[in-house]
Amino acid sequence: MKNHPDAAKQLEIDKKDERNLVIANRAKAKAYDMMVFVLGALILVFALMGIDLIAVLILVFVYAFILGYNIYYRVKYYKEM
Repeated sequence: MKNHPDAAKQLEIDKKDERNLVIANRAKAKAYDMMVFVLGALILVFALMGIDLIAVLILVFVYAFILGYNIYYRVKYYKEM
């Protein structure tokens, strides 16, 4: 990018463009929503199939961690805004 300052400047603008940030954040939100339902269904299916209890408990722990992380940041951002 040293040899092409115009391209570097445009790349920097694209990274910081508010519209691109909003699009990226909305895509992440949709992916998260899908992941919560899919992971919950996967845990239920594994439990009903009789998969090893340790594997199911690991998935449950990961699921609970993700939901806890969501709640933490939701409360944090709610207080900030």
